[in-house]
Amino acid sequence: MHSGAKSIRTLVAIRFRLMTDLLAYFLSKHDDIDVVAQASDSTAAWALLSDRTADVAVLDGMLLPASRERVARSNLVSMGVVVMTMNCGKSPEITTPLEQTVPTLAQVGMCQTADSIVEAIRFVARGGSRVGDGANRKRATRPCPFHSAPRPFGLTVSELRVLKLLVEGNSNGAISETLEVRLRTVESHRYRLMKKLEVRNAAELAVVAVRAGLVDV
Repeated sequence: MHSGAKSIRTLVAIRFRLMTDLLAYFLSKHDDIDVVAQASDSTAAWALLSDRTADVAVLDGMLLPASRERVARSNLVSMGVVVMTMNCGKSPEITTPLEQTVPTLAQVGMCQTADSIVEAIRFVARGGSRVGDGANRKRATRPCPFHSAPRPFGLTVSELRVLKLLVEGNSNGAISETLEVRLRTVESHRYRLMKKLEVRNAAELAVVAVRAGLVDV
């Protein structure tokens, strides 16, 4: 927890209900972030953005309109915005309607880690004070220091193999024999899996892995 800091009130709107719930679950583990509302389709998202306000909005890029006017009529004009896109590079066709309209803006690829999303929320919240309107408005958009990850949550191929066997109910010893690796290697993978997925035990690990679609059951 960030000592002495107030919680960052956050709205989450992503096309897929499972991803919305999963992201809200991860964000709830951070004491400085408070998810105050969420939506999982375009209609609900824009109704939410018309009725509610927060410090930061985390939005699926595909839910954003191409019209600056619609953005200007919503409560986004008073929030920092984190845009999630399917790729890890900048998507100007998605972010352009926002750049001249919202106080601060960051873009995160869905291939990046959950920690990157948390860092993005904190990033835009730090620069989220309102700036001048019209010609006097300063652009507060800045590049974000996020590192892309080739797989969900930054998991390696070896970690995904161990995760699959753990979810199937295999013990560390059984996994060691199946993968023909040392027991200590399996224990190390298990420790990193729990840290990356931010869980406390094997049961939570299995639930999160299944909900996130990391393994098939």
